[in-house]
Amino acid sequence: MSNCSLDYSLIHTDNPAKFQAYDFEIFDWKGWASYGSCHWELPFQVGVLYLLLIFGLQRFMRGRDPFHLKVPLALWNSALGLFSLVGFLRTAPEFFSILLAKDGLYKALCFRYLQLQLLSHPALDFMCVCECG
Repeated sequence: MSNCSLDYSLIHTDNPAKFQAYDFEIFDWKGWASYGSCHWELPFQVGVLYLLLIFGLQRFMRGRDPFHLKVPLALWNSALGLFSLVGFLRTAPEFFSILLAKDGLYKALCFRYLQLQLLSHPALDFMCVCECG
């Protein structure tokens, strides 16, 4: 197997940040970035599988009664809202301290900070894919 990963050792984060992550929130983002650069075809495969499932399930459900999902969908949307609120409350103080500092907008958009290492970011991505997809 060839070494297809990019060198993420050049990317540094500000330490210590005002935001202190809990142990369960920290994940190896450089490892996941390396995995993603080696497996760039995975999103295309998942997209094709998604389209096959959508059209296959539409055909399967064509002559059937609809499911009654009002309560489960209300619970799911409530969980998404709660997760988003907790994520905002955990990251907003650090983000606004960066944003309100000198060259804050530039730093907030162009530099990587400790926030990038939080598990809540890929978890939020996953939940958005489940919600939109």
